[in-house]
Amino acid sequence: MQAELGPGWPKRGATVRQTAREEALASPRLQLRMPSLAVSLGLKVELEPKLPGAETRADLLISDGAASLAVEVMAVLRNKKSLGCRQVARPVQS
Repeated sequence: MQAELGPGWPKRGATVRQTAREEALASPRLQLRMPSLAVSLGLKVELEPKLPGAETRADLLISDGAASLAVEVMAVLRNKKSLGCRQVARPVQS
């Protein structure tokens, strides 16, 4: 299987080549990693597909022939303070 490239992918490649800031690379890396995993599983991937009725393009369309999944990808970075689960959400006491 292969991935079909959409019109925004040259821009993502330029972002990866031109920046060293970890936060600027997080989403493009994830947007490249997800399709590579899907293709390795034998799934068809379309990058930046135009979906019917949508004003903007999705990031990915992953399909196995029987079903398709449109995906919008965004990496969320956590700082050192929020890395511990207990610091983010306190357990509920009953």
